[in-house]
Amino acid sequence: SPARTVGWRDPGFIHTSFLKDLWPNS
Repeated sequence: SPARTVGWRDPGFIHTSFLKDLWPNS
């Protein structure tokens, strides 16, 4: 996933990616 790669560089992006992956309910 491109979002994951970009997330590693952006702290905010990685946070959103993590939350979405951990909490797909939100």
